[in-house]
Amino acid sequence: PDEDVVEAALLEGSIAFSNNSVMVQMQPGEILSYNHSNEKLVKYSGDVLSRTSWIDGTIVYSSIDIASLLKRISSVYGEKIVFKSNGKPTNTFAIILNIKETIPNILDAVNLICPVKWTTGENGEYIVETI
Repeated sequence: PDEDVVEAALLEGSIAFSNNSVMVQMQPGEILSYNHSNEKLVKYSGDVLSRTSWIDGTIVYSSIDIASLLKRISSVYGEKIVFKSNGKPTNTFAIILNIKETIPNILDAVNLICPVKWTTGENGEYIVETI
C-alpha cells in the first residue's frame, strides 16, 4: 500500500476492531490508527468531521503542508503528481477541497495559498514545483 497507516473515524454508533493481539471498541468522536509495519493500534479522540467530510463531497485539512496535500490529491484522484521542492521549508495551511473540482482547478487554487507552478508531463502526470 501507499501508506503504512490506516485510520478509521467514527461519527455515530459503535464498532470494534481486532487484530491478532488486541481488540479495540470505538465510540463516536474517536479515531483509530493502525500501522501495518509495526501492527500498532492507537485510539484517540479527534476531529472526525474533517476525516469524514468526503461523504459530503469535500475534503477538509485543518493543517497540511504542500507535499502531503499533493500526495493526498494524487491518492483521491488516482493521478500521478510529481512534487519538486525548491528545498525551502513550506508552511502548513488549512484547505477545503471540493472533490468535484478537476486537478488543474485545485492546483490553481493551491497556488493562491502556496506559491507553486504546475505543468503536465509527457505521460499525463502533473508536475508541481515550489517557486
